[in-house]
Amino acid sequence: MTFLGSWWLLGQSTHVLLLAHLHGLITLLVLYGTFFVTVPTLRWLGIQYLNKRIESRNAKRKEAADMISNPSADLTKKLEQAANQRIQQKQISEKDVVYTTDKDILEQEFEPPK
Repeated sequence: MTFLGSWWLLGQSTHVLLLAHLHGLITLLVLYGTFFVTVPTLRWLGIQYLNKRIESRNAKRKEAADMISNPSADLTKKLEQAANQRIQQKQISEKDVVYTTDKDILEQEFEPPK
């Protein structure tokens, strides 16, 4: 009500002589009322937009999770191939590491390799 009433009062301040003296104050009231309504409305619209994007991502994740939990024959075959490839890859062990951050580089240079 403050928002609409302040705009009405601003319009009346040009016609009524008594209100003409308060025109500057009425203008501030109009600006306050306008921002009081506009800022939360814009924030609400932004939140609605972000929530739509979040819901879309969640739907895609659920679809992917459902696909993994109930895989088709083709997907099962691909998952098995990926598991076999992972087994065939070389595993890096402690002796394969050349540099670590546990010690300073100068200390490591003078140590014999393990």
